[in-house]
Amino acid sequence: MESVVGENLEVVRQANSQMLSYFQSIYITSLESLQSLKSESFEVDVKIEELEKTKNIYSFKTNDSKNIFSPLAAGTSSEHQRSRIIDTQLHDLYGAKAALSAKIATMEQELSSIKDKLDILGKAAKSLGQLSDDSFSADVKEESDVEENTEDSKKEVNHGYNILMLEEFHNEQMAHMLERFVKEPLSGNRNKQEVIGWLLKSDVDRARVTLDEIDKNTGEVLECVEDLIKRLRHPIDIKQPVWMMLDDFITRYRDLHPECVIEADIDCPETDISIPPIVIITMMQSLTEVFENVFKHSNANKLTVKIIISNRLVDVFVNDNGVGIQDNYLDTSKWYSGLHRLHEAIYLLDGKLKIDGNLLSGTNVRFSFPIKR
Repeated sequence: MESVVGENLEVVRQANSQMLSYFQSIYITSLESLQSLKSESFEVDVKIEELEKTKNIYSFKTNDSKNIFSPLAAGTSSEHQRSRIIDTQLHDLYGAKAALSAKIATMEQELSSIKDKLDILGKAAKSLGQLSDDSFSADVKEESDVEENTEDSKKEVNHGYNILMLEEFHNEQMAHMLERFVKEPLSGNRNKQEVIGWLLKSDVDRARVTLDEIDKNTGEVLECVEDLIKRLRHPIDIKQPVWMMLDDFITRYRDLHPECVIEADIDCPETDISIPPIVIITMMQSLTEVFENVFKHSNANKLTVKIIISNRLVDVFVNDNGVGIQDNYLDTSKWYSGLHRLHEAIYLLDGKLKIDGNLLSGTNVRFSFPIKR
């Protein structure tokens, strides 16, 4: 009997899960369309504002203030023509604005309806989980543990390969930048220097232009070299107390993204705690990767951060209220993406990383690793 109930619950659970995924997909697609419409509406507003300013400055609908002696009197007809053209353009733009506003309002209503359905399906999923009997849950857990162990063993085998590949990719990037932005400009400068002596005798003006080009190229090369140095040295002031460094990090992102509310709780009981520099560097790089992904992909307007640092452990939890993340995000993203690098960096520190979420809960990122000396 329990087996039959468990099978029936599994059928309902799968159906609910498919419906949840279906509506999540519709919601994300509609949300992207809505953002596109809002962007288009914003562009129309900008064009309207520009035309209104042009109309006020350059167009005149009447010539009451002019007389036959006015030097502008001859231009009255052209000004009227310009005014009519601007009025026509404004009329079309206001019509487009009204149509876009109607579409946006309709889509927002549809999104609200889909969101209600997602809430119901999410509650149903939780209820189905509670209805699962103990034996069924135990079987599922046992099977899940086997799958997790299998996946872990695969990751264990691939970690070294992935790390070497990422390191080689990084080296290739550095080599490409050096060749394109340093070697090629310097070679070009060298060729130009060879003809400077001849130009000074035959064409002084051209010699000056060539010298200016060399000076400009040299400045660009220096900027590139400075950028490469920063990339290799990691621009992180490890002499700062770690809690102050984290506070500055949060403040910087609040300033960069005022549209998003960032709530941060940094728990570091020992203000003068000593942490190995490589641990601090990796933690800050990992946090940067997580934050950049949030602001690039989540469409979130709220971000919650909880960081606990002790003598033995670093524990970080980040949640956003955005569109969530797919379970197979590592398979769908490029192998050299930031999230892949994040996984390998945490692995190298003997830590743990978990990323999950959906449209209801947003995206949850949690990583922790021991502090070894």
